[in-house]
Amino acid sequence: MTRKQTRSGVQAWERECDSRGFGLFAVEIRSTGELAGFTGLSVPNFLPEVLPAVEVGWRLGRDHWGRGLANRSPNVRDQPASPFPPR
Repeated sequence: MTRKQTRSGVQAWERECDSRGFGLFAVEIRSTGELAGFTGLSVPNFLPEVLPAVEVGWRLGRDHWGRGLANRSPNVRDQPASPFPPR
């Protein structure tokens, strides 16, 4: 992705988080400031057959695989499992 596409994606995630109270968040490596990817909760609108639903999502650059970043993300761990009422 280009920097412009990345910026646009992050802005969309921020809007989703503001409107829903949860969303996807950038994962930054503290020691270097490098953007490793993202993790968080989102509504899978691309799969309407499973809605209403919330998915745990992550995408990390290959250099960051196998380091436990997705599992350790406080943005995933500390958010409620589902903002939807039970059916």
